[in-house]
Amino acid sequence: MKRSVALSGLAIVLAQPAHAPPPACTASDAVIRLDHAIVVVRNLDSAVARFAPIGFRFKLGRLHPDSLLNRHIKFRDGSEIELMTLAGTPTSPMARDYAALLAAGEGGVYAALWTTELARVQSVARRLGNPRLTMAGAWTFLSLPDVPDTRAIFFGAGGLPAHDPDSVLAHPNGAERLTGAWLEGGPGLDTVLSQLGARPCGTMRVPDGRLGTRWALLHGSLVVVRGGKARVLGVEVTRQGASEPALHEPLPRFWVRLQ
Repeated sequence: MKRSVALSGLAIVLAQPAHAPPPACTASDAVIRLDHAIVVVRNLDSAVARFAPIGFRFKLGRLHPDSLLNRHIKFRDGSEIELMTLAGTPTSPMARDYAALLAAGEGGVYAALWTTELARVQSVARRLGNPRLTMAGAWTFLSLPDVPDTRAIFFGAGGLPAHDPDSVLAHPNGAERLTGAWLEGGPGLDTVLSQLGARPCGTMRVPDGRLGTRWALLHGSLVVVRGGKARVLGVEVTRQGASEPALHEPLPRFWVRLQ
């Protein structure tokens, strides 16, 4: 890393030694981890065509009873990017939420945070609003749809072990895991993250120029910026053998940083 200092018109470049990276920020006491990011799209085939040149492979999803239809970019640690659309009339509160988000435009909508302590998450959520619990097979989802500050996240628990083949997990770009998500939120979101053990780790400027606070989770991180419509702006994906980070905008208002 280098930084420049101007002194009497003379630019001096200070190089940070390669063996002395900035200290990592972790949150070992957090009870939430970044599991996946969800992007709403009008047409799954068109969205896949936008993501494929970046070097991702896809796993086919399924048509849900409430008309939600998805596809997945799966990673070896179980994290993922999920593309979501509607293939009919939405018949559940969750599907109607997605319909409203899609009507506002394609792009990132949710960062899904997984936990093994759902009762604690529910207790924290009740202090801000009225949590909605949704059961879907082996999964349980908790959201706060009536709290604008937190609309870009939901919590999940449970699920089934993934057994995806290399044909899905071996991405040509070397992507291995989802490590971060950038999203819009307010003070209420900061409160929820703090009370669930997340740790603020300084700031980061996201591609649209806004400055946000990075929050370390048990695994992964969130960068929370103020303003906007409480949506997900982009994600960070770690890949093998990356010498320089690459930034792509595969969909309007949604960036992918490969690092």
